[in-house]
Amino acid sequence: MLLPNASGKGITATMGIMVCTPSIKNIIRGVSYEQSNSFIQMGSESGMQTIDMDLKRLVNNNII
Repeated sequence: MLLPNASGKGITATMGIMVCTPSIKNIIRGVSYEQSNSFIQMGSESGMQTIDMDLKRLVNNNII
């Protein structure tokens, strides 16, 4: 998702990142999509993040 910068000049991308772990593989196979956000949040040490996590980081750093 692209959002305007806090300065009003330019845009910044915010994104969710999902790494292919065994849990994510099961979700993709159709076990339960509603659990995907929970697994992504728990996988932050693997580099995963939800869009909401990235939005919070961008706001806290006064980027957007």
